[in-house]
Amino acid sequence: MDFKTRALCVSASDFGEGDKLLTLVGAEYGKMVAKARSVKTPKSKLRMCAEVFCYGEYIINRRGRANLVIGCSIEQSFFDCWGDLGRYTAAQIICEILDKITVEGADCKEELSLALTALAAVSRAETSPYIIAAWYLSRVLLVIGRDIEDSAAPQRQKTLITSLADMEVTDLDSLDITKGELREALGYLNLVLRDELSARINSLAEALKQDI
Repeated sequence: MDFKTRALCVSASDFGEGDKLLTLVGAEYGKMVAKARSVKTPKSKLRMCAEVFCYGEYIINRRGRANLVIGCSIEQSFFDCWGDLGRYTAAQIICEILDKITVEGADCKEELSLALTALAAVSRAETSPYIIAAWYLSRVLLVIGRDIEDSAAPQRQKTLITSLADMEVTDLDSLDITKGELREALGYLNLVLRDELSARINSLAEALKQDI
């Protein structure tokens, strides 16, 4: 059976000499893992759609439980994030969070829509891209039913996180926040993911080790 799905590639890992295994999160079919064959060669027509940060209409051939990418029309890519370490890491955080909080076949339209909005903002960010990652995480926790106000976080952190969640992404450039406050907010959000959702976001943990 062949079908189409508009999806974001949130993970791509090598499989054999020329293939990749992609984790795609789409509005129509939720999250799925699909193989993309011979995409590590320069002449492959599917090479760019087998990269993280690619959003497009994927054509999938499904046989049993196996999914194979047989075509893709790229609609939006965020590959310009690759040229800057901060933007790349923030984009990775967003994609990894989306991967960890979604499950195969389940509705994830709102989580995906927020991720696409956040990635677009990261790619053109005039502020710290990590603020946008924090905004995405604070928003998506509300979507999946985690209210920061009910947590044991210090009040100043709860105030900052709820303020982020209440903002539009276009307003983040004007947010007055120090590096220390941002690090504290991201650190606590990371704890929520780890302790309440058993989701370990490796890219976020690594970012917290750096001067963000």
